[in-house]
Amino acid sequence: MKQKLNSVSIGILTGVFVPLIAVIVFYLFTSKSFSVKEYIHFLVLKNVYTNIISLCVIPNLLAFFIFIWLDFLNSARGVLVATFGFAFIVLGLKLLT
Repeated sequence: MKQKLNSVSIGILTGVFVPLIAVIVFYLFTSKSFSVKEYIHFLVLKNVYTNIISLCVIPNLLAFFIFIWLDFLNSARGVLVATFGFAFIVLGLKLLT
């Protein structure tokens, strides 16, 4: 079982889904009766969507350290790859806008 969970692909999936869950939680706490479409439009209008993406990647740090503590080094590497992927996305969005 340990061998199945200690893979780069598990780490990448964790590194992608943890920020998505964080975005959902962030939406639920800050939406104030906006629909999802209206909320996304509001974020784009205020030009803060890259800030939200950056904040929602922070929980990857927790996932990374959990994998390190469990000695799942390949999974930790996958979380790191996903985090760098988000960083490049934010960088690209910042350069385009």
